[in-house]
Amino acid sequence: MIIKSKTFLSNTVKSGQKSRVIAEIYVDTPSELPAYNSNPDFDIVQGSIAYAVKSGKIYVMGSDGQWYDDLGIPVEE
Repeated sequence: MIIKSKTFLSNTVKSGQKSRVIAEIYVDTPSELPAYNSNPDFDIVQGSIAYAVKSGKIYVMGSDGQWYDDLGIPVEE
């Protein structure tokens, strides 16, 4: 997984809190898509997009922390 860009929605203010970011991500396959809270430094949130290089598909993170393909179908983990 490569994170091409991050837009910070909120920066950490208190110890133990993580920043929230909208990210643009590149992955080889959908199985590499990160979970909402999988990064120790920040949370990837709604509106983040990912491009799966091998399939050419684009995925978007919904408000529920789930990744969806271009047809609105959730990505199975």
